[in-house]
Amino acid sequence: MKVLHLNSSLVLGGGLERIIVDLMTTNIKVSNYLCVINNRWSKEYIQQFEEKNILLCNRKEGTKNPIKNIKHVYKIYKFIKKNNIDTIHCHNIFSLKVAYLLKKILKVKVIFTVHSTAVYNANLNKYPVDKYIAISTSVFDIIKKYVSEDKIRLIYNGVDLKRFDNSSELSVKKSNSFNIACVARIMPEIKGQDILIKALNILKNQYNNDNFICTFAGASNEQQSMDCLYELTKKFGLESNINFIGNVEKIENLYANTDILVLPSRYEGFGLVVVEALAAGCSVIVSKLEGPLEIVKENQEYGLYFEKESYEDLAGKLDRLISDDEYRRRYTNNKKTLEYIESEYSLEKMVNSYNEVYIEV
Repeated sequence: MKVLHLNSSLVLGGGLERIIVDLMTTNIKVSNYLCVINNRWSKEYIQQFEEKNILLCNRKEGTKNPIKNIKHVYKIYKFIKKNNIDTIHCHNIFSLKVAYLLKKILKVKVIFTVHSTAVYNANLNKYPVDKYIAISTSVFDIIKKYVSEDKIRLIYNGVDLKRFDNSSELSVKKSNSFNIACVARIMPEIKGQDILIKALNILKNQYNNDNFICTFAGASNEQQSMDCLYELTKKFGLESNINFIGNVEKIENLYANTDILVLPSRYEGFGLVVVEALAAGCSVIVSKLEGPLEIVKENQEYGLYFEKESYEDLAGKLDRLISDDEYRRRYTNNKKTLEYIESEYSLEKMVNSYNEVYIEV
């Protein structure tokens, strides 16, 4: 079986891209190929693959010239024919539309993984596929409004747990301050980095708790987003408490020195970084969204949540974790949590589930 992973980009910092890379590099039961349509890709990812198995179309993002776009579709068509690919696995809306065109002229099966609650709507029914993959129950529930349930499969994103085996015991501090991290692409309108900065303002200036460093890991496609976060940081006098470090290739090194991971998203289909942080032994706080809640559970068994958009609630949760040692120990390097992550969110389980779908279609 030969599977082409099709996506518009492949850049560091996104959970979607991490899943593509993990499937490409660990799924040895199928022959994996990759096509990145646009000119947005990271060398750190691309160099992990054999050159003969990848196609970089380098289309300029946003190009609307139909002739140029058709030429790129033809490139992909030739790549599929040359390699006798029988299945296209697309991962975002643009790649779905390209796959739809290719399915019209080639005998290929198409699988579409929906990576966010904000992706699927009635308009996408114009581009039917053979199987839809939902990365969480909340995503599944959205897709089933428009698609028959028998065409949808729930497959949780998985992580390579071995990457986090050597994460430091968080009881052995590398500094006297508490280390907070937010790992997400810099898109405040979706990922909510501004919510966390506002919470840190309350933590420092109302709770009088300034013994922390918060690291924002993730790149931005728009300088305006970064400027807004810089301005907010300066406005609240948090320059000495906040670091923006861009993309991190070896994220396990960051988790090794992180006490608390915060995912303050406004929209989130799953939250791969939450699984990673739990695997590394960190405490986590997530926005009360259905995707992340599936991981930490509504009874907060594996992590805490705060009311969506409420930076006041988030500040209170942060203050308690930092100030209450006994409470924090419930959520740090918890053996039960590690067993839960291994049982539900291992990379092996995810890969095996995708292989079942590839065979089924």
